[in-house]
Amino acid sequence: MKNFIYSILILGLLSSCSKFPDPSIELINGYTIYPYGSEQRGLAGEFLQDSLLLQVSGLRNTSAGMRVEFSVMTGGGELTTPVAIVDQYGNAYTRWKTGFETNQQVVKASVYDLNGKFLSSSNFISYAFKPNAWDTMVAQPDANMWDMAADTINNLTFMCSNGQVFRQTDMYFNWEFVGINQSGFLNAVEVDSQGVIYASNSGGEVFVSVDKGQNWDRCNKPFPDNPGYIAMFVSNNDWVWASTGDKKLVCSKDHGSTWTDASGGLSDGDGLGEIYRHPDGTLFLRTLISRLYKSADDGKNWTLINTIEYANEIYMEPNGDILVYSPYYKQRIMKSTDKCQSFTELYSVVTNTGMSGFNFFNYYKGTYYILIPGKGIITTTDMIHFEDYWNNRDLFNFFIDNNGVLIAKGNQRIFYRHNL
Repeated sequence: MKNFIYSILILGLLSSCSKFPDPSIELINGYTIYPYGSEQRGLAGEFLQDSLLLQVSGLRNTSAGMRVEFSVMTGGGELTTPVAIVDQYGNAYTRWKTGFETNQQVVKASVYDLNGKFLSSSNFISYAFKPNAWDTMVAQPDANMWDMAADTINNLTFMCSNGQVFRQTDMYFNWEFVGINQSGFLNAVEVDSQGVIYASNSGGEVFVSVDKGQNWDRCNKPFPDNPGYIAMFVSNNDWVWASTGDKKLVCSKDHGSTWTDASGGLSDGDGLGEIYRHPDGTLFLRTLISRLYKSADDGKNWTLINTIEYANEIYMEPNGDILVYSPYYKQRIMKSTDKCQSFTELYSVVTNTGMSGFNFFNYYKGTYYILIPGKGIITTTDMIHFEDYWNNRDLFNFFIDNNGVLIAKGNQRIFYRHNL
């Protein structure tokens, strides 16, 4: 996966969980209601895992016997108990089977006192996910997703969001917090071909896990005197690379135990973008200022490539052909079959947008899914014929998880698509 320099600190807390209460609502006559079970996620047409619980409590009077009317406001779902009576503990329950009409769905709970007088109401929100459709999420933690890594060895996917790392659960839209003993802002996550996972933080540290993210070790620091942000990338030969964002570049071939200088020939500003190893051993580097370099000595020395004017991301196919996303006057996909001696334009479009993007190339089971900023996502199986897949001008980041679920990032929202 790619690593990026944050221009703005991402704000926001983790989403509320169905195990904790939502904010209470004060009623008249000294009663307060607490809704439990909001913000759940599930498959459309199925019951949510937890019941909806409305707790009605009073400082002086019992709430037992009050009536709570639950009604579906959006989504088209069903409720097992549309009308519930508050029990001796102050609780009223119902189960919610979500519908198919909308992704975000709402149930309203209205409270009536023992005389049938309306007191107040509260809303429960859920998110229902449908196959073969784009579902929108604005809830945390995934709405602030910044980086993602798919572990195809262990069938796991990890993401960075809000300065933390999360692991995808058995449901592709649910994420669990991954605890790493560190104090920085985690900004990148990578995985190699053996399932070894790496994460880096704002303090210039790199962490490694060899057991599916259960336990993490602190690697030797790539730049001992650097207290700030580093970029990190795992190349297709499982070497780990780190850069301070300028011309300082180091490489580790032993999971971060030792680091070797690899900055010969680089200039100021040539921080780490991506590195790929050609089948013949040649390394190709894209830097943060969109220049291409190559190295024939495992990265000790780099030579500038002048056959392309602007490279915003590179991706190497298994046979060594190199794909380049090059937004030079227009959005272009370029390809080299001769180790960057020459390039051929495969696709281009003018989008009239100044928006930049990240992680353009994604590949899954014979199909390339390519992000085009200002346009959306296009697909191809042969790099000759391209088709529009989803026109969405707001997308700027795009990933595919280990099961082929498409996960795209827009402005403070994320989009899921599970193709069956």
